[in-house]
Amino acid sequence: MDLRRDRQDAFAFANPEWLDTIDSTNDELKRRLALSPLERGTVLAARQQTRGRGRMGNAWHSTPNRDLAFSFLWEGDSPGESAGTLPMACALGVIDFLASPGLEIASLCRWPNDVMTARGKMAGILTESIPAETSLLLVIGVGLNVSRDNRRDLLAGVATASIEDFSAERPGQEELLKRLLPFLAARITAWERKGYPAMAGDFGALLWGKGTEARIRTGSGSLSGRITGLGPGGELLLATNGGMVAITSASGIDWRISRSAGTGAWE
Repeated sequence: MDLRRDRQDAFAFANPEWLDTIDSTNDELKRRLALSPLERGTVLAARQQTRGRGRMGNAWHSTPNRDLAFSFLWEGDSPGESAGTLPMACALGVIDFLASPGLEIASLCRWPNDVMTARGKMAGILTESIPAETSLLLVIGVGLNVSRDNRRDLLAGVATASIEDFSAERPGQEELLKRLLPFLAARITAWERKGYPAMAGDFGALLWGKGTEARIRTGSGSLSGRITGLGPGGELLLATNGGMVAITSASGIDWRISRSAGTGAWE
């Protein structure tokens, strides 16, 4: 099955609901879904998130009342393999926002959905599926570093970057979210109408680490090789001694650029 829909209506977000303090916006959205149906595009944002997390259950730290943490609900017609590329579309939306006038921050995407800058990781995206009888429900969380901080990102073990590292502008959380959501909505709309092909060129051009040697740890072991690009379904292609390997978004991978590549270090 394929999640792409021949629809003309654009994806739209509801007005965000702001929470002063919450453990996790993803968890709160899931708790609410367990009680009653929610509108597609529902957004919960936190001024302070105390137990944010990223992929594989790692902690995501954020500065209270400065960094941006929010989650939203996406609903599709039916389950299918193409759902795995929706977070990639969301990453491109964040990259578009960072490049927009007033910020003009150049960034790349570390497959499948981390947003990277020259100084480190700027944003991360966590997607969780919710059981449903007739449709696919996804809770998608976005964490964006705003405040300058010399933390290390516990999710990936690499240095983080923030908007304040690149811009003298100090927009508040609510203003940032208001400006970011249209970029996300545009990328989600394009993905819904045309699927991964709508963003394949952009994602390939913005792929962090392309052409470098990398080590990728999966649930079944470790692979080493050269990142060559992306497959037709958004898979990460790794040229190994044993041949080309396609890494899927379902692999739960954690990868590092090699020191010899000049773009990072083994962690």
